[in-house]
Amino acid sequence: ADRGIFSVTLDGEMFTTMMPEKRRYVASGQIMTEAAIDAGVMRDLYLALGEPLGDGAWSVRGQHKPMIRWIWFGALLIGLGGLTTALDRRYRRGRPATVPQETSVLLLKRFLPLAAFAALVLLLVRGLALDPTALPSARVGQPLPEFDLQVLGGEYRRSAGQWHGKPALLNVWATWCFSCRVEHPYLLDLAESGVTIYGLNYKDDPAKALTWLEELGNPYAETVVDIDGDFGFDLGVYGAPETYVIDAAGTVQYRHVGVVDERVWTEQLAPFFGGGS
Repeated sequence: ADRGIFSVTLDGEMFTTMMPEKRRYVASGQIMTEAAIDAGVMRDLYLALGEPLGDGAWSVRGQHKPMIRWIWFGALLIGLGGLTTALDRRYRRGRPATVPQETSVLLLKRFLPLAAFAALVLLLVRGLALDPTALPSARVGQPLPEFDLQVLGGEYRRSAGQWHGKPALLNVWATWCFSCRVEHPYLLDLAESGVTIYGLNYKDDPAKALTWLEELGNPYAETVVDIDGDFGFDLGVYGAPETYVIDAAGTVQYRHVGVVDERVWTEQLAPFFGGGS
């Protein structure tokens, strides 16, 4: 599957991260589009991948639908109407102490749709409470996967053990990743403040990656090249950008999907560095 990672900003501030997919099923030859949805009480935001345009670029369709969730309010009114009818005293007046079996069946049929509606409401509330950017990582709490990769711009290679010794960030980036460009200035600030950042150039052209760093600045102590994405696969990478917290022993402590900015650093990453720099 192809997955896009889009960082959505509002008034210059990071708002949410959305990850639509384009899935290809080899057996059936079908292509399915999985839209990313950011649900809210007053609006829903939809993003879907269109067609590849070449050189890592894709067409993207986005929709902003205000008040779309309020459609459920009409269903709620219908449910309340059914409840009011079911509790109407006229249906209970003069009812015998022992309810015949046929009457019990009728009562069950009356309350069954209401119970189903209540279950749907609970599922909807549960779905709205989920964080679509919270992707689990099987690597959290485990050592960084073994690798032997070429260092970007160098004639030597690196392995996981050579990054041990102090806590660091491992940032997954690529030149085809627009969100990587968005977070890059803040990574430069973190590196300048003393935070060690290692780079994983993911499924990219090394020559373009070198030019990119020359033009925008290099926040990385080192960057290894993962052209085929094998190390990224072992690490559990969905796409770029992603950032992992690695402790001094080389254990993955945390994973963040999306842009790293001041809020993400302060609230999620800095505590692993003793409060940040």
